[in-house]
Formats: sequence, C-alpha cells, structure tokens
Amino acid sequence: MGSSEVLLASKRLVQRYSDDEIENSIEEYSKIVDTVSVEEAIEYVNSLDSIKKYKILLDLFMIVTLQGINNQDVQLLFQNYQLDTNSMTLLGLNSKSMNLLKDIYKKLSSEFLYNALFLLLDERYEKANNILKRHEESIKIISLNRSSTFNSKNIFQSYKLNAVLMLIEDEYVLINIDSADLQILTYENNNNLSIVEISKDFLQMPHKFEKHLIRKHSIHHLDEATILHIQNKDETIYIDFKMVNSLFNSTTSDEFFKLTQENDTLRNRAKLDKNHIYKLRAENLYTGYGKSTIINKDVNFEIHEHELIAIMGPSGAGKSTLIKTLINQSKVLKGRLHVNNEPISKKFFQRIGYVPQDDVLIKELSVYDNLYYYYRLHYGNIKTEQEVDTLISGLLRDLGILEIKNNPVFKKGKYTISGGQRKRLNIALELMKDVDLILMDEPTSGLSSQDSENIINELKRICATGKIIMIIIHQPSSSMYQKFDQVILLNEEGKNIYTDSAMQMLRVFKLIKDEEVYFLEDQENYDDVRCPTCQKTNPELLLQVQVNEKTKFWNLFSYLDRFTGK
Repeated sequence: MGSSEVLLASKRLVQRYSDDEIENSIEEYSKIVDTVSVEEAIEYVNSLDSIKKYKILLDLFMIVTLQGINNQDVQLLFQNYQLDTNSMTLLGLNSKSMNLLKDIYKKLSSEFLYNALFLLLDERYEKANNILKRHEESIKIISLNRSSTFNSKNIFQSYKLNAVLMLIEDEYVLINIDSADLQILTYENNNNLSIVEISKDFLQMPHKFEKHLIRKHSIHHLDEATILHIQNKDETIYIDFKMVNSLFNSTTSDEFFKLTQENDTLRNRAKLDKNHIYKLRAENLYTGYGKSTIINKDVNFEIHEHELIAIMGPSGAGKSTLIKTLINQSKVLKGRLHVNNEPISKKFFQRIGYVPQDDVLIKELSVYDNLYYYYRLHYGNIKTEQEVDTLISGLLRDLGILEIKNNPVFKKGKYTISGGQRKRLNIALELMKDVDLILMDEPTSGLSSQDSENIINELKRICATGKIIMIIIHQPSSSMYQKFDQVILLNEEGKNIYTDSAMQMLRVFKLIKDEEVYFLEDQENYDDVRCPTCQKTNPELLLQVQVNEKTKFWNLFSYLDRFTGK
C-alpha cells in the first residue's frame, strides 16, 4: 500500500460530503485494504535475501511503533466511519497491531530482531547486542549517545544524541531514537575529498549538500554520499561513510581513531559565540497577543543555519505574528519554541535581525551615513573609523550597491535610489549587527519582478555564509520558489497545515489536487512538479489547494504524512 494511496483515501474520508459519497469513500478504502494480504507479503519477504528481508522488517517495526500513533482524534475518526479492524491494524491504530507485528517476525524466523529492536528503543544496547550476536552474526550495532565510549573516549558526551548505527551484512542503517543535534547530509564526493575538506566545503558552499529532516523514531539507510552532521552550540562533528565503515570493520576502535586524529576528521571544532544561533525548532507552537487572541496554531518546523525559509499563506493567516514571536513582539502561548536546544530567551534576541516591510532608513542621510550611525548607535566606539568604513564598504559591495555609497536616500521630495536598492540597504542595516537569524516581512513587496529575483538571489547568497533567513512572501515566481529550502504554510485560520522542503511540498499538493496515485519515492529530479524543459514550477498550487480543500482534512493530512513518510 503506497503512502499516496493512504493519503488520498483518508482525504476522501474526512471531507464532509453526502452520506452516499462517504459510503463510497469507505468502500474505496476497503478495496485498498483488501489488496493487502499479510500471508502473501510474508511469503514474498521470505523469498528475499537476508539484507532486503531485515531492512523491510526494520521499516515495518519503526512504522508500527511510531511514537504518538495512538492519536485520539485519528482513532475517533476511523471509529466514527466504522472501518474494519484489519484496516485500523494496518495503520497501527489498534492494540492488535503489535501482536500482528510479532507474529510476522516469528513467521520470518526473526523474532530475535523484534526483541533486539525493543531493547534498542529502551536504550539497553548491551542486551540487544548480545541477542544479535547469538542469533545473527551479520547484524552488528554501535550506539551513538552520551554514554558511548570509543578507545576510552566519550566523544558524544556534550551532544543531545540517541541513535544506533546498524550494519546488516554490507549495508548500513541509522536508527534515530531521539537526537536533537543530529542531521543527515547527502554530498556527492566526486573528487574523493577528505572529511576535513568536505566539512570546509559545507561551511563555504552549503548549497552543494542536500539536507534531510530527521524526526524522532525514524530510520535512515546510509550510502557513500551520506554525511552525519552532529552539532551543538560549541562544536561540530562530521562523520562520513568511510568513518562509519571503519567503526564496524576494525577489530578495535584504534584504527578508527587513528584515521580521525591524523586528519582531524572526527572533531571539527567550530568555536562560536555562546549565543550563536545554529538551529530553530517549533513543536506544536501556538502564538498570539494573549489567551483570547491566539493567532498561530500548531506550528511545527526545524530550521538549520544556511537555510532560506519562506512563510506563505493567505492574508490574515498570521505570518507576521509568527516572525514577531521570534523578536518578542508576540507571545508563545502554548507548545515549544527552541533556539538551538533551549527555550527562546532574551539572550538570543541580540542575534536576531528584523527587516520590516516598510523602510527604516533616515531619509535625510546618505546611504553610507545610514549605516555609519546605525553602527555607532549600537556599538559605540568599539571599532576605529577605518574599521567601520571597511565594514560598510564590504557590505555594500556584497549587496551590489557600492556605487550608491554616497548617494542621498531622499532629495527634493523623492527617493534617489530604487526600491530594490532601499531593500538591500535595509538588509545591510541588520547585517551590520552580525546577526545569525534574519526575519523579513515581505522583502519583495512593491518591487519589480527582476528586483524581486535579485533580492531572493542575494538572500540565498547570505544564507551560504551561515545565516538563517526567514521571509514572508505571498506569490513567489517559479525560480524564486525553487531557491527556498523549506516552506512553512499557514491557512486562513493561522494553522500551520504543512511544513516541508519546497519541492516536496509541491509534490504532495499536486497529488492532493489531481488525485493521481503514484509513489512519491519513485519520482526522480522532481519532474512530476517541474517542467523538464523550462524547469518551471507552479507555487500558486499551494494556495489553490487550500481554497478548494476542507479545513477538516488538514488535521488528518498532517498526521498521516508523518506516519506514511517513514
């Protein structure tokens, strides 16, 4: 059963049509369930080689034991429509699902793996390892957490890390239990670079790396392009495929540490300002201006440095309220808003810049003087005149407006610099403060299409220096949209109905609109949502679907996406 089939069947179930149409939807869903035969599936899996069999069993285990699977709203929904027990079991919504899972493992002669996986989730690594050693020598595990010790060294002590590396014959799998400091990158190392060179590449050219979201209780299959990126507020560890391989294939861990110490590969220290912002995370976040004025509802995202984020939604969706929460102008009413791995607090605000929709320039001053006095008012005489001049000239050069350095902003009743230049100058004011997170309220509003394109290209370049930029935008062009790393989408009620990578979001919304069932993972290069000839996409699809779909649908949609995505 494909994730897209589950999604579409669920969509039709929750939309409030006539009784006849609901009945037809249930019948349609039952047909999907009827096509799934557990016995046939077991027979097929038994015919596979051991690597494929164990990988399928791992995926199945993680789906059925997914945290939060007993979501009451979802259970009630299925019960209200009187779905049969088998279909609920297949979705992990019934207590019988665990018995079914265990029975499947028994019939596949793999009950030992079932028991070992439960021990791993319970962080009883030694017992799990002993079970695997007794029953299947081709499966090995290494825990990655605060208690991990390699060659008498605890290298992960200062990280929020709880994961397991698993070797199945010659393939590697990462089981993430709950790791706030872990990210998976994909990098095509065509030039056979060392891990030190790769880490420098990541800092200088992050766009070369594809970032993968890692959720709690998830499984990831690793290959030669995989980089494990582990980062806390003080330092970063990069682990590539070769290093993972050396961990498992050395008789002791000495060889692994010889490799990492000689090349300074394992620990690439990036000593940072203690309040440096490298990650932003919201979990079930509600924001507003008081309990009686809740604006944003159930907002979820995880953002990392180097990322350009678009906040989209119709007018009145609360987009401005959301970013104002990050500068303490609106309140966190419920849920969590974390900077790095701690709740947002006053100490981080100096690391956050805000560019409002309207100019904050002093019209009577020149371009240069706006920046000069802005700096002096913030920092006084910390830098010499020469140092400030170098800083300002460098910023103006980077933003492509050095030629207007001495121009007045306003003269004889009109602006002497263009709208795009003024927007760049507003951005420069925040960059003067060397912030880590920049929030922008409609930076392309009122600009020509070319100026808008230029602004987004400039923001993408700034992100490459290690910044996080979040912008509110209404109708980005196709080329602008493809520059975004993630999109946070709000509906007219202020609910965060979806957050995902920009292209993946288009893919899912196209599926909803067209109701064409296909396997998302089978589509390569996003040709299903991007014209292979002209490379154009249709970002307006996100708002079109919202208008046409029922609000009730989104609650289940968000849940099922998390479920089927695994």
